[in-house]
Amino acid sequence: MICPHCGQNARVFLRVTTKEVKPEGETFLYHACPNCGLIFLRPIPANLSDYYADDYYAYQTPTGVEQLADMLPYQENAKLELVQGYKANGRLLDVGAGYGGFVYRAKNAGYDGSAIEMSPRCCAFLRDHVGVTTYPSSDPAATLATLGSYDVITLWHVIEHLADPFAMIDAIADHLAPGGIMVIGAPNPDSFQFHLFKTRWQALEAPRHVQFIPGRLIAARAESHGLVTRLVTSYDAMSVRADYTYWYEHFTAPFANPTLKRIGRIVGGGLRKIAKPFEQRGERGSYITVICQKPAI
Repeated sequence: MICPHCGQNARVFLRVTTKEVKPEGETFLYHACPNCGLIFLRPIPANLSDYYADDYYAYQTPTGVEQLADMLPYQENAKLELVQGYKANGRLLDVGAGYGGFVYRAKNAGYDGSAIEMSPRCCAFLRDHVGVTTYPSSDPAATLATLGSYDVITLWHVIEHLADPFAMIDAIADHLAPGGIMVIGAPNPDSFQFHLFKTRWQALEAPRHVQFIPGRLIAARAESHGLVTRLVTSYDAMSVRADYTYWYEHFTAPFANPTLKRIGRIVGGGLRKIAKPFEQRGERGSYITVICQKPAI
C-alpha cells in the first residue's frame, strides 16, 4: 500500500474488527508508513457517513445552552485557555464543532465564533441555541475555500476523520489572517498506549478514524505554507486527561459486573502510575496538539 503522504510503501499495521462501532463484526486494515509515520485506513468505506448515526457520542446534543455549559467543562475550558494563550480575540472558526461545546465558550469569551459541521441536528443546535454562523458540510476543506480569513481556526479531534487531512491543512493556511493561529488536536499515533494496546486502544475507533497523523507531519505541512510552529505537545491538559481516562476505560469497559469494574479500576490505576513516566517521555501521550501561526505583516 502506498502512503498517501510521502508515497513510500506502507505495511499493514493493524487488522481491526469492530465491536463498539455499528455495524459490528466488520474488519478494517490500518497501514503504517515506516518513512513518515502516518497510520492510515485503506480502503476507506464508501459509506463512511453511515458510521455516524444519530447515537454517535459527539452528536448527542444537549437540551439547551444551560446543559451545554455543564457538559465536559474541564476539556472545553482547557481548549479555550490554550487558544487564549496565543490569540486572545478575533474571528474564530471551529471545524467539526459538533454540538458546540468549545465554540460556545469561545463566543462567551469574546471571539466572533462560527462553525463548520456535517450533522444536521448539530447544525440546528449551533444556529438556534449557540447562536453562531454555521456552515453545514461534510467537506470542510472545500467549504473553507469559499470563506474569508480567520484569526483562529480550530479542529478538535476532527482531522483524523478526514480522507484528505493535508488538503484541510492547506485550506487553513490559505484562510488564516496575518498573526492567526491554526489549532489541531488529534489522537497521537506515537502514543505509548496505542503501541501497547494496539487494536484495543480506546482512541482507535475504526473506521471513523481514517488517519493517525504524527504532530511533526501536521507542523511540517503548515510550515510548507509559511506558518510558524508554536506548539507540538502530547502533554497538555487534554492529553493528560485522556491518558488518565483511557487507562481506566481499558480495564473497566469489558465488564458489566460492578465488582469486576472496581477491580479493573484498581488495576488500571496502578498500571497508569507505572506507565506515567513513559507517557511523559517525548511525545508519547494519547493526544497530540499542534499550534501553528501565520506571521504578522
